[in-house]
Amino acid sequence: MQKVFHLYTSIEIVPSLPKIVSYKFEEKIESSLNKGKSAKKLILRVADGSNESNFYNIKLEAFWQNNKANLVDFSIDQASGTDSTYFFEYLKSFVFNDVCFTNKVYEFKRGFELNPIFVINNDFLRKDPERIVAKISQINKSYFEFCKTYYDEEGLLQAFNTPISRYSNINGGYGVFAAYNEVLIELPVK
Repeated sequence: MQKVFHLYTSIEIVPSLPKIVSYKFEEKIESSLNKGKSAKKLILRVADGSNESNFYNIKLEAFWQNNKANLVDFSIDQASGTDSTYFFEYLKSFVFNDVCFTNKVYEFKRGFELNPIFVINNDFLRKDPERIVAKISQINKSYFEFCKTYYDEEGLLQAFNTPISRYSNINGGYGVFAAYNEVLIELPVK
């Protein structure tokens, strides 16, 4: 007789679309990381619409022909909440929860350099992008917890830390089953 094991996850609910109140990507500024590099300031306002905990992810990507690159970012206003322990970077995206702005509007402010490096046929080319797209996602708690454990282990300090278990919500196994809902906004390049 063969035993059958049923593996399952807890119930994961797809979050609602993030509510974008407004955004501006027009003001040209100088990069605070690389002097002389042109950059733009992004001001994005997201409304938190419920009493439950909500989690968010923001990522900007540049496109040139059929190639994609990440934009170099820098802090422009510490009061924007990006210095909070509930805000961190995960693989060039910004992840945060609504602990400080439940049922309010969160204002995300960040500077982005405008000439990213594209990897084309193993060559590194600096090109002005044809398009810049902002991906604003509302993510579920499992996605947030996974990003948080990945972030904790990332970087040079990883070699000196004791191993940390990655977040998993798979009963009887390893991995993560997560959900998100996103809004894409094409931002003006020039």
